[in-house]
Amino acid sequence: MSPQTTLTPPPLNRRIWSSLYELALLFGIVFVSAMVVQTILSLLNVRLPNWAHSLIAFGVMGGYIVYCWTRSGQTLAQRTWQLKTVGLDGQLIGVGQAWLRYTLSYLGVLPALLITWTQIHSRAQMPSVATIFTLSCTLVLINWLALLGTSLAHPNKIALHERLSKSRTILLKK
Repeated sequence: MSPQTTLTPPPLNRRIWSSLYELALLFGIVFVSAMVVQTILSLLNVRLPNWAHSLIAFGVMGGYIVYCWTRSGQTLAQRTWQLKTVGLDGQLIGVGQAWLRYTLSYLGVLPALLITWTQIHSRAQMPSVATIFTLSCTLVLINWLALLGTSLAHPNKIALHERLSKSRTILLKK
């Protein structure tokens, strides 16, 4: 970390915009990786269960994010919005800590996914795709904002998943 860098917490709006940009980038990464995986599986005439595809997507996104956090502390979205992920001491985080932070960040979407899953499997009649999509997106957005909102309750603006992984997001001064 350079001598000019301080552990200044970023404003919530910058974190939200960075997260939205990250979501768009991750969509592209997952889309391309899913296309490659599906092509390979088709050539091998192998069919995976749906949960395996979800696990692959989780791993691909995690691999990208962990690589970025452990090498430079920044994903492309964080670089754009001048944010950086560091340990509580201000240094880059290690691989294990990065995976823990990434996994804990799912606290923001896990409740939404579980509620959606129960809605799909608890009805005698299957809800429409539009209903499932709307419910999922709405609940993910609410839970994601709630997770980022946990930073408002901390004096150093550290969100819940950051506290649990002993890391933080800082604003870079340029």
